[in-house]
Amino acid sequence: QGLVAGIAGLVLLALYLLFYYRLLALVAWFGMAIWAALALGLVAVAGSTIGYTLTLAGVAGLVISLGVTTDS
Repeated sequence: QGLVAGIAGLVLLALYLLFYYRLLALVAWFGMAIWAALALGLVAVAGSTIGYTLTLAGVAGLVISLGVTTDS
């Protein structure tokens, strides 16, 4: 349920960016995609090397950091 809520939040964030920034929303989406690839890559590397597991708090932290990145 946490992942579904996170995905729903990302969809709402994308729609908000489209409404607020219009054409420049594409730039923000591109930045979010880069952030997501780097964050998920880091989690994957940490999981395979040091045994990191992603908990619900970790998912919430990733979603919040995406919001902060978008706000920046």
